Amino acid sequence: MMDQHAIPVLVGVGQTTDKGSTFEACLSPLQLLMESVKRALEDAGIHLKQIQSRIDTLVITSGFIDYLKNPPQALCNALNIHAKNQYLSGVGGCSPQAAVNRLSEDIANLKIQCALLGGMEAQAAMGMARKAGIQPDWDQPSDQAPELFFPYRAGDGACETEMIHGIGVPVNVYPMFENALRSYLGRSFSDHQSKIADLFSRFSRVAEKNSYAWFPKARSAQEIMTVTGNNRYVGFPYTKLMNSMLGVNQSAAVLLMSEAMADELGVRREKRVYLHGCADAADHWYVLNRVNYYSSPAIKLCGKTALDMAGKTMEDMDHIDLYSCFPCAVEIARDMLGMDENDSRPLTVTGGLPYFGGPGNNYVMHSLAAMVEKLRENPGKFGLLNGNSYYLSKHSVGIYNTLPLEKPWQRTHPDVLQKQIHATKTPEIENQPKGSAAVETYTVLFNREGQPEKGLIIGRTENQPFKRFAAITPADPGLWQEMMTGDFVGTRGIVRNQGRFNVFEPI
Repeated sequence: MMDQHAIPVLVGVGQTTDKGSTFEACLSPLQLLMESVKRALEDAGIHLKQIQSRIDTLVITSGFIDYLKNPPQALCNALNIHAKNQYLSGVGGCSPQAAVNRLSEDIANLKIQCALLGGMEAQAAMGMARKAGIQPDWDQPSDQAPELFFPYRAGDGACETEMIHGIGVPVNVYPMFENALRSYLGRSFSDHQSKIADLFSRFSRVAEKNSYAWFPKARSAQEIMTVTGNNRYVGFPYTKLMNSMLGVNQSAAVLLMSEAMADELGVRREKRVYLHGCADAADHWYVLNRVNYYSSPAIKLCGKTALDMAGKTMEDMDHIDLYSCFPCAVEIARDMLGMDENDSRPLTVTGGLPYFGGPGNNYVMHSLAAMVEKLRENPGKFGLLNGNSYYLSKHSVGIYNTLPLEKPWQRTHPDVLQKQIHATKTPEIENQPKGSAAVETYTVLFNREGQPEKGLIIGRTENQPFKRFAAITPADPGLWQEMMTGDFVGTRGIVRNQGRFNVFEPI
């Protein structure tokens, strides 16, 4: 019989969506977080007093804004939690699943017995405060900075030349993946746009039925893809309705503990959900170093590793949530997991980041909470979710079921997977390219008035074909229009360095 102290199990989940109509009516970030923690404990059937001194580790997901100097300490003080390990997660949308993976390993290795994870974003309230000219007084006293939890990578997600040219902002980068994917598939713009709009229309129909969704409204593919004053292009080919919605007030929390502690605290069997498989890995870090812009070796490896750990295949996954900050994140994850484009299984349990809401780095805490509830409703079924950080950079996968584990919990360490990823040779970066060149992918960026304002290029020169460069185009509205009406991938031209920028001009 397995040691019950070494079996990790999720026992409680909680979510909160606060749609206060004014800043004064909104919960503060700490109140938002506390509410979801209380709901997670209530969901598990555990009173706060029972567990205040039993939580070994607390991990709070980093916010896009530093709402509090020390979020873990603030929550511990507010709820009188005596966690000896208090952490703030690293940056990235995979952080919640990565934390569950790591903490499950800690339980399996008998390092801890109970962990509480939570996170929140209050950007909607922050926006209301700015409009009202209010300076939020949200912070709590703290004499120390929080300790960071297991960051896979410190520092910026983009190198200097990427930052200079604008390839350091997700809304600029993901459209470039999408255009590369469309070209790779050999589709026309109109055909591909219809497909990604239909994909996200299906996501919106899930959000419509989710009481926690920020936008619980079903949208047609035509509405999503049609450019209007309220649905402008952001980065071609993405309209506003294809982008993650960051301006939300949302929080979520999950409670993870050993089977032994769950037994001791009387957690009902039907509440328990087990992590059967997991994996974490990052693709080659900088966008300019990627193998290509229509795949992700790290997602493929994570998927295979997690499925092997669970002893299952993708055909066995009944419920799925693929990280959906932008359409290509879903498409590429789906392809890397070996799913057919026409697979009938829904690819979200929440409604996705554009419609459920994109609460910064904490979305996967919500998808995990929703997955736990879905699996409780369908005992014995498997669920898979993934998290993605930066620009399809860092990845985490989790596979869950209400069925108890049949063998000791053991995962493949991320370092093992990372060595496999880094064994692949990829293009180097050319900071100051010169001469004949060709476009590998591109986008056109738009301002808030719906007007094109910048063309972005990733390309390779003829004399350095194993090196990539980032560039902008000349400020030519006619050229930008051409880039949006035909397939600009493969276009030949001349690239030269002009001051800080590389400029690509088609022949």
